[in-house]
Amino acid sequence: MHTVRHEDDADSRLDAAVRLAEDGIPAAAEALGSIASDPRVDPDIRFEAAQRLTEFDPSRSVPALRSIASDEAIDPDIRLEAAHRLTEVDPPQAAVALLAIIGDATVGPDVRDEAVHLLTEVE
Repeated sequence: MHTVRHEDDADSRLDAAVRLAEDGIPAAAEALGSIASDPRVDPDIRFEAAQRLTEFDPSRSVPALRSIASDEAIDPDIRLEAAHRLTEVDPPQAAVALLAIIGDATVGPDVRDEAVHLLTEVE
């Protein structure tokens, strides 16, 4: 049996959650969502968990991706990647996230330009 909730280390929690997903165990969605939505977890790990959740259960990944994309404390490149993933699972939420990135004065011009480009492709 895989242990997820009682692991202290975020990397270990992610590894365990990924194993659950690979085994097709439904609890993987909750485990991955918990990691992806936890602001105490390193943003790279949060994003990886959200990506894995997108592959396992796309509809359950939307809140986590939205949270990452809208968190101004997270590196703009990671926020942009989260918004990009949102375009695949929830285009209206992706548009909101991309507009927030575009409007964020702390985001550099390269990221802002890429967000504009992605926004033009949102259906």
